[in-house]
Amino acid sequence: MASDSERERHRLMDVYSRMVDGEIEAIAEDEASLTGVARQVLHDEIARRGLHHLLSEQDKSQDEAAEPEPAEPMVTIRSFGDVMQAWLAKSNLESAAIECRLVDDNMVRLHWGIVNVLGGVKLQVKREDAEVALELLEQPVPELPDEDNP
Repeated sequence: MASDSERERHRLMDVYSRMVDGEIEAIAEDEASLTGVARQVLHDEIARRGLHHLLSEQDKSQDEAAEPEPAEPMVTIRSFGDVMQAWLAKSNLESAAIECRLVDDNMVRLHWGIVNVLGGVKLQVKREDAEVALELLEQPVPELPDEDNP
């Protein structure tokens, strides 16, 4: 009786052999999500078809995945006691194409009483965007036009 691994190998061989090259290429691009057996069968199918360029690209992307670039550090430019105000400020910066994120917003939403312990919901931006972001946040909110006055 064949083991589960062997049955899975044969099933995948059948599935991959019925796919067109474009489908095999699409799977190879997301190879990291495959099981070990599926990855090995995929490599065998790629070699059988002579699509070696897919393997070399995949090997390169695996090296990149093993050593991800360190994320650029972000700095806190403001803290909010209210999640809604933090979301509005974040939206304001995003509309100006400034990359930003909120820290501790989920914790505060889950348990609002913890906001003081955490130091509020923190709005962070890249260091080089901090000055412009603060200027944007300091601008007064325009008032809605009065409908009664023409």
